[in-house]
Amino acid sequence: MFKVLFPRRGKGKRRQADPEKDRQDDLEKHRQDEVRKLREEIQDSIRNSYDDKRFLPAGQIDKLADVNRISAVLSGPASDELVTFVLENARKIFLALVLCGDSISANDLASIMRACQARGMSDKELPVPRGLSCLGCGDSDRCNPGHNQPLEVLHDGRWKSIKFRFLDDQRTINPPVFRDAEFVYELTADCVLPFTSTGPSERHGHFSTVSEAILHQDHYVPDARHGGQVESRKPIRVAWKKMKHLDEPGYDVEKAWKHEVSALRDIRSLRHKHLIRPLAAIKHGREHSIMFEWADGGSLRDFWKKIDTEALTADRVMCVLEQLHGLAGALAELHNTNNRTKTGLATRGTSLLPLGRSVPISPVRPVTPPLDARKPAGPALLQVPYIHVQRDSSDDESRMGSDIDRSYASDETDLDGEVHWRHGDLKPDNILQFRDPSANGWLGTLKIADLGLAKQHILQTSRRYEQTQQRYTTSQYEAPEAMANLHAPRSRRYDIWSMGCVIFEFVIFLLYGPRGLDAFYDERKPRPNSTDTLYFNLDIDQDMADLSGIASYWIIQTLKNPECSRKEGSAIADLVFLVRDRLLVVGLPDESSAQGQGVQYRADAGELQARLGKIWKTARDSEARKENYLLAKPVVALSPIPRSSGLQETATRRETGRHLRAPGQAQRQNHV
Repeated sequence: MFKVLFPRRGKGKRRQADPEKDRQDDLEKHRQDEVRKLREEIQDSIRNSYDDKRFLPAGQIDKLADVNRISAVLSGPASDELVTFVLENARKIFLALVLCGDSISANDLASIMRACQARGMSDKELPVPRGLSCLGCGDSDRCNPGHNQPLEVLHDGRWKSIKFRFLDDQRTINPPVFRDAEFVYELTADCVLPFTSTGPSERHGHFSTVSEAILHQDHYVPDARHGGQVESRKPIRVAWKKMKHLDEPGYDVEKAWKHEVSALRDIRSLRHKHLIRPLAAIKHGREHSIMFEWADGGSLRDFWKKIDTEALTADRVMCVLEQLHGLAGALAELHNTNNRTKTGLATRGTSLLPLGRSVPISPVRPVTPPLDARKPAGPALLQVPYIHVQRDSSDDESRMGSDIDRSYASDETDLDGEVHWRHGDLKPDNILQFRDPSANGWLGTLKIADLGLAKQHILQTSRRYEQTQQRYTTSQYEAPEAMANLHAPRSRRYDIWSMGCVIFEFVIFLLYGPRGLDAFYDERKPRPNSTDTLYFNLDIDQDMADLSGIASYWIIQTLKNPECSRKEGSAIADLVFLVRDRLLVVGLPDESSAQGQGVQYRADAGELQARLGKIWKTARDSEARKENYLLAKPVVALSPIPRSSGLQETATRRETGRHLRAPGQAQRQNHV
């Protein structure tokens, strides 16, 4: 008998071994494992931004997309050239695709990268626009005709399943890196800003808010040509100024931002030690902001509030002299960017000559008529010039409209298109303190800030008539000519008046401390519809402005105190004389003006720098000779200045008849 054998149920023909296919399967599994491992590494390296978005620090790009990891994911035929392409041109695209997860296989990832290589699609094309309708369409006929040719690689159907994930992940991989060599950055609204946190408090102004922000250290590259360096592994503290969207007539936030950026772009090239340095101007969708170096000591006003002067020493006075001289130098740098215009030539004397030359500088002492600090105090002792004012009849709203396009920072443009710069809003709040434990731990370095405000300053000026209960305001530091004609461009010597206010308040702080400053500020009694400030009074009926009785009284009383009335001379007294005789001076020169004949005009920035330099040099020489010019030894206890009892202007002052023409129609063409 024959036995018939049937194959067992469920068992088929044995598969023949296919070594090549097995090798390909193993390779694909290995590559998929490498993709998964790399994805986990990327996710572990991602950081959260201040607004709870995710970003991969720029320093991680090269570490995660190195030759070994790229080779492991893209291994295969002709992989060497592909690996080189990714290393040199497409690391971010590669990492964004890896982040897409299981939606993309290792084989598809390699195919997409080869297509990118063939089409020239590199990281330069990122971010891919969200509105790109042809992404993954598989049909070139549906292509958006406006996009760059390399983006045609995105027509591949493989993109269809990952396009939404890729559009999200590219933001994570591609946050901006701010470079010192660049300044303006226009970013899409969905771009992730690499700030890891912001400070708990904000300073609110009418046009902007300023807060501390922590920028990831990988996202700022200083310019090594100018000594820039960032300590490794240390986050960067910056001041982040965000512009507000305001519903005010004639105000446009983008125009205001562009005005400020235009000014800051030029001013930052000065690189002066005592000018705040803007780091980046950022347009982020509809939001506009500017990033500055962070002042870890706050403002000068903050410093005055928190520092007690009971331990006043000669070294501290020396620090103040050094910093005031530095601020004056920064101001002179701004004011004298071009001395070939009529405005530049009008700054006669020391401001046009290098300080290294032999320049005759008259002693910083009383001018005619003299102020005898030992006589009874009274406002009539200060025989300062008056200034006629011409009030514009238009209301505040029309002023805002007419001045909307004029940047306050550029004072004058000559026929060659060159400009002079001024600040226009100098006050203790706009002078910032940078601590420097290695050199000057008490005061550090002072820097002038708010250098580029344009529209903002014009609007602030237009509101000077609003009644305020604040102890100190922007108008407190404005020069009298600010009231002469609100449409006229302001003189650079406007800043000198403001510096006079700041220097005098610094003297009060040195001698009497924060309480003394509080007493000085409290002297001003706001009155309805008053245009007076702490430093000058305005008589609208008689079209005159003059130094206020309060300022006159405090100057007299300060010069009477033991530190300032020493026969051998005093650095602090010389600061007061400088303020009284050359800075808080109402009169301004025009093209035909000449000093002398009993008429005194306000100093320019060059003279201010030179005179402060002389006081500082005298102090250094005195210390070398072990003399007491900086401070009496032993230090004399100072009594507080008594209140002026609401000192008002008297008829005596108004009857002197010493009137000066305001900088009106004729002077407008030759403002200094």
